[in-house]
Amino acid sequence: MILPPGNLLGQLQRIRSEAERLRAEAAQKTVTIDAGGGMVRITLGGDLRVRHISIAPQALQDPKALEELLLVAFNKAVEGAQEMVAQLLQPLEHLFPGGVDRMVRL
Repeated sequence: MILPPGNLLGQLQRIRSEAERLRAEAAQKTVTIDAGGGMVRITLGGDLRVRHISIAPQALQDPKALEELLLVAFNKAVEGAQEMVAQLLQPLEHLFPGGVDRMVRL
């Protein structure tokens, strides 16, 4: 899409405002993922900050298994948060070569 030169600055300012609004909205949303049948539960925000971790007492009995469950849960939570952010950015899809999904998944 080619914008008229006189309108470019206004368009860029609107895009920036919309991107900031969507970033703030994403930061308020969360994704919660379970691993090991609920033995580990992680809640991650759309800003990829960990909001909560819950570990069942029985998971503490096997440290190696707990490490694996934490890895699985964290990775799934990051993927879920990235998908959520990509959905929020859909209105700006046309502005990103390769799409927002590619941009969100660093």
